[in-house]
Amino acid sequence: MVVVLTAQLRRTGHVVRMNDDRLPKIIFYSELQQGTRSCGGQKKRFKDCLKANLKNCDIERNELEDVATDRSGWCSLCKDSVEQFEAKSGSVFGSKESSAKV
Repeated sequence: MVVVLTAQLRRTGHVVRMNDDRLPKIIFYSELQQGTRSCGGQKKRFKDCLKANLKNCDIERNELEDVATDRSGWCSLCKDSVEQFEAKSGSVFGSKESSAKV
C-alpha cells in the first residue's frame, strides 16, 4: 500500500507541474461535460483514490498546486506524509493483530 501511495503522490506532483497543454494535465483537471455517472456503486477513479490518500496523509487538497510546484519540497512532503501514514496505519493494524491473537 505504501509503495502505491508514494507512486500516486509523486505522479500527481509531476502532472501538476506539467504545462497546461499536456494531455495528462488536461485529463487530470477535466470534469464530465455531458451526461451523468450511473446510479449505484461507482468504480473508484484516480481522483477519488487521490482525494482519500491526500486526506490519509494530511495534505490539504486546496494547497496541492502550491506545494507541488516546489519539486524538492513536494518530494520531502510526500516522504514525510507517507511515513506518518505508515506509522498510523501500522499502529492500527498492530493493535488489531494483537487483539485477534488473544
